[in-house]
Amino acid sequence: EEYVNQEVSAGNFTDPLMAAIAGHWKRLLGAEPTQETDDFLAMGGHSLLAARLSVALSGETGRYIRPVELLGQSSLADHCRLLKTGTEATPTNEVRPFEYSGGTGIPFSSAQKRMWYILLSGNSEGIFNESEAYRVEGKLDLVQLKLAIQKVIDKHVAFRMVVESERDLTWKVLEHVDAPLRQVPVSDDKETSWNRLPAVLHEEASRNFRFSSEPLIRFVVYTDGIGRHVIQFIAHHLIIDGFSETLLWKELADFYQEDPAGNELKQDTAYLSCLNSPPLKDQAGLEFWVDHLLAPTQVQPFDIRTDFPRPAKIDYSGKAAFLDLSNKTANSVRDLAKRLHSTPFMVFLALYLVWLNRHSTQEEYVIGTPVSVREPQWPQDMVGLLMNTIPLRLKSQEALPFSELVSVVSGLARDAMRHDHIQFDEIVKRANPERDPSRTPIYQVIFAFNEYSQRPAELSPGTKWTPEPVDVGFSPVDLAFYAD
Repeated sequence: EEYVNQEVSAGNFTDPLMAAIAGHWKRLLGAEPTQETDDFLAMGGHSLLAARLSVALSGETGRYIRPVELLGQSSLADHCRLLKTGTEATPTNEVRPFEYSGGTGIPFSSAQKRMWYILLSGNSEGIFNESEAYRVEGKLDLVQLKLAIQKVIDKHVAFRMVVESERDLTWKVLEHVDAPLRQVPVSDDKETSWNRLPAVLHEEASRNFRFSSEPLIRFVVYTDGIGRHVIQFIAHHLIIDGFSETLLWKELADFYQEDPAGNELKQDTAYLSCLNSPPLKDQAGLEFWVDHLLAPTQVQPFDIRTDFPRPAKIDYSGKAAFLDLSNKTANSVRDLAKRLHSTPFMVFLALYLVWLNRHSTQEEYVIGTPVSVREPQWPQDMVGLLMNTIPLRLKSQEALPFSELVSVVSGLARDAMRHDHIQFDEIVKRANPERDPSRTPIYQVIFAFNEYSQRPAELSPGTKWTPEPVDVGFSPVDLAFYAD
């Protein structure tokens, strides 16, 4: 009974723990379970909501249930049993206190090192630059926007980090950074016109950072000075991930609406401790990946029909194509996931597998997919690069009905995600694939699913904003598919 939070308890369940879990379901899903056989997936749950549920349950009960387990055993009774039989919270990676002197000598993480080596080997602009933009219609207070950006920069240490040593791969933190906001006037009789905006956004997004002398984030606002504006942010992937990008836009809107004096900011310095945390050593988990990738034989590199011969060395340049799905289609995907006792992530992953099979002749594919490595004991408003990439080995199985393919893909992906804490670098070292300078090791295609439902629908009351596509001109692999 000590676990029950009366604010979230729901229903008339006699078991107080089950009532507490039901309350969290209601808060996350917007619907209240009424019986213990109700299912998290059937009620609209998915992987990102499972992650939020895991954090909430860990904070309330002191027991850590990984999101993948909440998806694999998804009834209300299952979740109650997992918590009752689980061990005390033992996250895969503990954050150790990190004493740094003057904000220097902060080590790169494994994922940051991997990106850095790719940066050194690549031969194109904007490698691993991340950029998003929002179109704002109506009045935009540029002074207030700059103040809001300043608060975002001041709060998060990741946005004030610069490379200290390219040899030792260490960071240092700048004590203060002025809001990196540039204003660009837009007019039809100037070089920067609304018709040229996609090209201008691309040019800005692909502009390289000076890693040792400037923060790895900047903002640009394009405005006609009347009532039409576009806000673009560009940050390097070394210091940000998809979850952090959502936090950035949410906080930007929150700070924009605040009184300029505002409340005192609480500094987000926990990311420095995360960078100092040693990688987990899990030999059994590592052997899982060896068996997954090599048994009985190693999957052949991705081969797709192309118009041009493959270059001798990958240069990471690329081009993006954008397709807006209608609300009807998006809702159909969600409904299908519910009926198949799966998630939108798994449905899109199966669709991607079907698409790959139509444009290639392989029987198996290795698809890289990014996963969050955020732990429940870490601050949930922490910004930084907190992700890993895992290689999913999937058979095309084109003879299967699509519903069965989704089921097979879901099972294989969940098995793999139980070992998603093993760093990809360690997998590459252990699997030791044959190297080819024209291809990335192990996987040459990527699938990523981004859940943006937590993003604010407006910059401020009455000032709505809508996403504006940005082509950075970079691709980490031969083919990457992002479903947002």
